[in-house]
Amino acid sequence: MEDKPYKLMRRIFFWLFFFAFIISLPLVIFYSLGYQFNPNLKRFQKTGIISIKSSPQNAEVYLQGNKIQEVTPCDLKELLPGVYKIKLEKEGFYPYQIDVDVRSSFVSVLDAILIPKIKDVEKVKLETNFYKLFAMEHLFGKRIIAFAQDGIYILNEELEEITKISPLDLTEEQIESIQGIREGRNNLVFWNPSDIWLIDYGAWGIKKELRLEHLYHSANEIREVFFGFKDRYLIIQTGNKIIARDIRNKDIIFEIYYLTDKDAEIYYDNSSDSLFIKDKIPPSDKFCLFKVNITKKIYEKKED
Repeated sequence: MEDKPYKLMRRIFFWLFFFAFIISLPLVIFYSLGYQFNPNLKRFQKTGIISIKSSPQNAEVYLQGNKIQEVTPCDLKELLPGVYKIKLEKEGFYPYQIDVDVRSSFVSVLDAILIPKIKDVEKVKLETNFYKLFAMEHLFGKRIIAFAQDGIYILNEELEEITKISPLDLTEEQIESIQGIREGRNNLVFWNPSDIWLIDYGAWGIKKELRLEHLYHSANEIREVFFGFKDRYLIIQTGNKIIARDIRNKDIIFEIYYLTDKDAEIYYDNSSDSLFIKDKIPPSDKFCLFKVNITKKIYEKKED
């Protein structure tokens, strides 16, 4: 008789555990398959992952404003679909914050480059007043072309002086208005809306005294300048005209094309001596792109 209550309790506990197992089994299976219950939608959803990398590494990670234990690189797993605020922080760098969209069964990748806070600035040792600065690739490394009050400085990447062109017969206003600079074979040209100047730097290595030469003046706005034809000519967009100007012979100038629209644009490919143009062709009022082989045009003009 004394065993009956004990047996009854055993049966009750057995069926309680059995039903608990039956009820919890789907939950265990769902969670093992990467599902979670979404209380907003009141249903189970497949989760996603945010994979985070950063340069530099070991940045602190904040998810929805809460700091997690891991640092980059890391994976944030079992996230319900939605948009998550991710913030990366590292000492000496600006915080990186972005919204990341998580989708079911997908891995959302965040590959962040952190920008350092600049504190130390290396000052050039030259004591002068600089107006304009250009950087360009050169056979012996990058060159910095700096227009200053007392001349044009050609510097290396360490801001060390390679050579200097002086004196400058240019006003401060002219220097400030310089729009671009291009390099050709042993020549450097720069221009503003009305004038083009040239520097022959063919003998940098033997400390040749470099001089500035005024090459061209235009009554119309100079918009683009390119080297062309084995760097013997300058291809110049001035107003609505495209001209070819012989670098060695100032009197040799050819008008090779006339542009229709004042907002037309050109690009000259020196390797193929081809001119690419964005312009309007009447009666159309839309811009179109086309290519002109100007080699033939220039030699035809020379024969005239």
